[in-house]
Amino acid sequence: MVVTTKYTQLLEAGVFEWMDKLPASKKAIESHIIFKEKLDKHSNHIKFKTYIVAKGFLQVPSKNFSENFSFVAKFTTLQVFLTLVAYLNFEIHQTDIIIAYLQNDLDEEICMTILDSVS
Repeated sequence: MVVTTKYTQLLEAGVFEWMDKLPASKKAIESHIIFKEKLDKHSNHIKFKTYIVAKGFLQVPSKNFSENFSFVAKFTTLQVFLTLVAYLNFEIHQTDIIIAYLQNDLDEEICMTILDSVS
């Protein structure tokens, strides 16, 4: 079994590229690093996780983005789905797709600073 990290998968998918210098026409969005400790149900340490998130509140509409949309399932949709599964006697299996949300191409280029602050 080959073990790959999220970072490796993001690199292979071409999600981002490192830049030494910001182009003059661009303004970078600041970022924030979040460290979390994952615990099991008995509060025992499992692993540490790190997230780099953009400070989206610093973005300017029409300059940094033109629209804001995210697919979100309504709770009633989930209820109907689970009702059909139970009625048809189907099985449900769960899987974790690490970079599924990154499969959409962006029309604009986004620049972001890394390692701005730590919490």
